[in-house]
Amino acid sequence: MDGISLYWDMKPFSKSVYRPLRRKDSSLWNKPLQIQAPPRHLARSPRDRYTTPPPSPPMLPFMLCLNSAVGQGAVGSVYGGGFHDLSIPIIVKTLPTDCMDHELEIWRRLRGLAGIGVPGLFGAYSLEGKEGRRDTGALVQQHAGTRLSSFDELNLEQRRGLYRIVAKIHEANVEHGDLDPRNVTLDSHGRVMVIDFSHSDFHECERENCDELKNLRRELKLLE
Repeated sequence: MDGISLYWDMKPFSKSVYRPLRRKDSSLWNKPLQIQAPPRHLARSPRDRYTTPPPSPPMLPFMLCLNSAVGQGAVGSVYGGGFHDLSIPIIVKTLPTDCMDHELEIWRRLRGLAGIGVPGLFGAYSLEGKEGRRDTGALVQQHAGTRLSSFDELNLEQRRGLYRIVAKIHEANVEHGDLDPRNVTLDSHGRVMVIDFSHSDFHECERENCDELKNLRRELKLLE
């Protein structure tokens, strides 16, 4: 579907807020984008300016434009797109609605890492099924950069940073479950993020004895 823009009306799936913690090192908070005209799903700032909304925006129906197929996720499809009338690059992951509650609980636990080690979540929505088809869930996320094809694309500092991110994910009692290079992104500023929590589950980490951390140290060549 590259080059073809599809406009979908989005309806709130959940009224729960997954707002990330305000941290100066988060890419979601440090440089708010100034815009001229306020789309209806943006909130007014105290200084009477409009900025891009940190996740989650007010849970209202809005129009979403999908303009490229990014890939296939573990339980659904992944698209690139943006908010209608506002040029914010985003990623939209579609998945069965019966998978949404579990994945949203994972995102809630990771909200302190949003924009730092994992993408920010702009909201959880549903797409109305047509002609008798079931509704589809949609997670609207921050665009985190380009997926890796190999961990060798990372320098030593980035590999250490990735390990620290995963360790922080474990501190939030979450195990990623699929730490393949395709689930790690690198943006134009060299920022590493971990994506796709379809296989994630709740986790009590044993740190040095944790299988996922041990395997990651080996994959990243951090055993020395």
